[in-house]
Amino acid sequence: MSTMNRPMPRPPRPSTMSIRRFMPVACAALLLLLPAAAPSGSLPIASAAAAEAADPADPVRLADIVGTEWKLVSLTIGDEVQETGDAVSITLTVDENGRVSGRSAVNRYFSTLTLGEDGAIEWPGPLGLTRMAGPPHLMQWEARYTGALVKTTRMTKSEGTLVLADEDDGVVLRFTAAADKAE
Repeated sequence: MSTMNRPMPRPPRPSTMSIRRFMPVACAALLLLLPAAAPSGSLPIASAAAAEAADPADPVRLADIVGTEWKLVSLTIGDEVQETGDAVSITLTVDENGRVSGRSAVNRYFSTLTLGEDGAIEWPGPLGLTRMAGPPHLMQWEARYTGALVKTTRMTKSEGTLVLADEDDGVVLRFTAAADKAE
């Protein structure tokens, strides 16, 4: 039989392992591209003048925030202030050992923090995240929030508002208590 009559072999199908390795990279690339693809005005933005600076007067002790679920009400990066409104649910909870968890618009996240007596925050490692996909506007919120959260270096609390900030990068996250402290 001549080689001319043989059918061409099919290229190999990608294995499940190669797809599993590719998906996290593809998801990360998508999260990086979402802010550029979002239509203008997709997030409510107020002027930078409307954003207040973090109140350094009341540094937080871990005991002050343990047992409370905190809901993000605004996120400031540079000159842009974005208010979450009712359509976006982003939360933060800290336990007595400094373990941090919450909802980041679509996914759940977790990490640890060290809180100094002066309210200084240290994030010893990266955030862990579940890997669900969601609507583009919520994925955009999630990417901005998780990126900003790990940049924060100071925590203060004043009149029921918890503020995590890093003045060097212009990052300010404002939270209000979503639930009362567990007694």
